[in-house]
Amino acid sequence: MAQPWQIYHVKDTDKGPMVWEAKRVTIALKDEDDLPGMCLELLAARDMRNREKVKYFVSDAPAATPTDRLLLVGLTRWHVERCFEDGKTELGFDHWEGRSYLGLKRHQLVSAVSFLLLAEVRRELRGGKNRN
Repeated sequence: MAQPWQIYHVKDTDKGPMVWEAKRVTIALKDEDDLPGMCLELLAARDMRNREKVKYFVSDAPAATPTDRLLLVGLTRWHVERCFEDGKTELGFDHWEGRSYLGLKRHQLVSAVSFLLLAEVRRELRGGKNRN
């Protein structure tokens, strides 16, 4: 990627603005006939506060997708990982053994609604106080 780094303000956080430099290139994968197939966006990003911290992202988003949007999605992956972690620990997904995707989705829905019900009952029993 011989292009220069471009600066992107990704978002504002409690610790200040999240600013990254990024380079982006579209790559085409070869299909089974060795011809250009699916196009992907390759993004290299480095933190402005620590330029040795470089992250790479591959996306199947359309080429017209703005780079700052790809950075925001790539750098906020923590929320998705946290959702999976909470699902495993709080909702019991680590104990579920099933054979179909539809069964998993049903289990997730019933578990999430049950968890929400328990959280609401707990809040009401505490009189609306939100403490740990």
